[in-house]
Amino acid sequence: MQSKSKTRSIGAVLSLMILLTGCSENAKRPVPASPVGTANGQTESNTPISDAESSSESEPDLSLPSNQNDSAETPENAASVDINGDVMWAMGKTFDDVTQKYGSVTVEDLNNVYMFENGYGIYVFGDSCKKIGQISAKDFLVGDLSTVTLDNIAEKCGFEVVQFEVDLLDPTPDGETLYDGYNFAYCTHPDYKNVSISFMYSKEHGFDDSATFRVSYDG
Repeated sequence: MQSKSKTRSIGAVLSLMILLTGCSENAKRPVPASPVGTANGQTESNTPISDAESSSESEPDLSLPSNQNDSAETPENAASVDINGDVMWAMGKTFDDVTQKYGSVTVEDLNNVYMFENGYGIYVFGDSCKKIGQISAKDFLVGDLSTVTLDNIAEKCGFEVVQFEVDLLDPTPDGETLYDGYNFAYCTHPDYKNVSISFMYSKEHGFDDSATFRVSYDG
């Protein structure tokens, strides 16, 4: 897949990635949990409890309707959302390895920055793949994104640390930034010890499928 942000210059994106490199280190320090809470609605079922399995005789079921709240799916007990291992595969791989897996180069810029025919974003190389930027949330995460919010993203996705940064980029003279209307967050994941993860999300809508991720290999 190719990046949706075709209208932005890859040079501008690279500049942002370099700017955020130092900031992503802050994700490793513990931060207080978000004070924002959410109220979760619960549902009741009118299906009566059957005694058919516990009784040898067939009798009318006179029990009252059962409260099925414990089995109802809520944001807390819904299925988890996982990181796409196919995206993370490229971390630390050589240029030849990545080309063989993701196909031919479609965009090439200075400083060893590339996009691939079947890649997930913008790849930055040193002696191996060090960074991938502009990865869509739908490519980076596997699962139902509609259940993920800024309040539960750590629990849902298995992140250990989530640190939110507000108004990270200095505004231009007209008061806007390169990504005006967005905030950033930094996190770590226990399955990827040498990888720093950050994501950009809408100030207005919070986390949704318009969010984009960036990963940096520290190995």
